[in-house]
Amino acid sequence: MKYPQYFLLSIHVVELITVIVAILFWNKYKYSTEHNFIYFFLIVFLVDTLGTVIAYNTTYSNLFIYNSLFIFYFVFFINWYRKILERKKDLFFIILALGYFIFLMISFYKEGFTNSLQTINFFSASIAIIICSFFYYFQLLNSEKVLSLKTNLPFWITMGNIIYFVGMLPLVFLLKYLNITELSYSIIVTLLNWVTYTCYILGFKWMKSK
Repeated sequence: MKYPQYFLLSIHVVELITVIVAILFWNKYKYSTEHNFIYFFLIVFLVDTLGTVIAYNTTYSNLFIYNSLFIFYFVFFINWYRKILERKKDLFFIILALGYFIFLMISFYKEGFTNSLQTINFFSASIAIIICSFFYYFQLLNSEKVLSLKTNLPFWITMGNIIYFVGMLPLVFLLKYLNITELSYSIIVTLLNWVTYTCYILGFKWMKSK
């Protein structure tokens, strides 16, 4: 096995750790707006593992797995942010969803789905999630919850989102349009995932029961 493969396989380790932590602390957040994250992390772990199995044990492309995950990320996180943003603006989320759908169709048309990484899909989903993340932080800074950030699970989840998607945007661009070595890509994406999932894990560990 090559070094890049070891790095990428280690991502499954931190994904599995997050699933276990989410299960262990289930009673603390099962009645909160974050209760679906236990299923989210389990789905991501299983689907990502399936992508690795396909890549290393078959001759088929696994890119459709990750293109599907981009769509899943968008649907899940936008729905979650719609719930936790107190000043809900339905028009904003309608425009966000419509804009993403248009870019998704462009991505299907220009990039396909099974044999190419849908960068347009990823960029539009990432930007939408980043925008919602900053809206949430703006809301947080203008509320009393800012005094208890350590025990605020949405704060840690949003921090993980910003780290991951802001970090992945230029990396996907480099992978798609410039020459970046497999080893460099593997190291960067592994570090991003470990830092991101560490934020999620800390959030579950330190949160107060809801």
